[in-house]
Amino acid sequence: MICLFFKMYIAYHIVVINKGGDYMPKQTKPLTCDVKEWLGVIKESKNSNWCKYVYKVAYNDRPAGIDVRNIQFKEDGTNMFGKGISLTDEECDTMVDILIENGYGSTTSLEKAIKNRNQIFDNDAFNDDLVIGFDK
Repeated sequence: MICLFFKMYIAYHIVVINKGGDYMPKQTKPLTCDVKEWLGVIKESKNSNWCKYVYKVAYNDRPAGIDVRNIQFKEDGTNMFGKGISLTDEECDTMVDILIENGYGSTTSLEKAIKNRNQIFDNDAFNDDLVIGFDK
């Protein structure tokens, strides 16, 4: 009895799949990708033309976020996007905070980034007596 039930179950699902029932994959919209800004290269492969990049990108007209992804630049001018991760700005800030708190990033790079960031903003908005330093 169980064997007959199992055969009927399988036969039903084969028919449903073949007739376009609920088990067929849904049609998806084509993915659009608008790279807003290339932020940097994490790693360049010496053996192939794959590189790991960090860049700001908007997918399907959504707000731009940060991507860390392998990209292959082909000779015909097209790109192939590989495995990676997409982060919102908030997720990226959290990740950077976690990495800094756990000892990643050199103090020299952090000091340089703080100086560059302060130059972007109006100096009058900041207290000139505030000094940020790092133990070396």
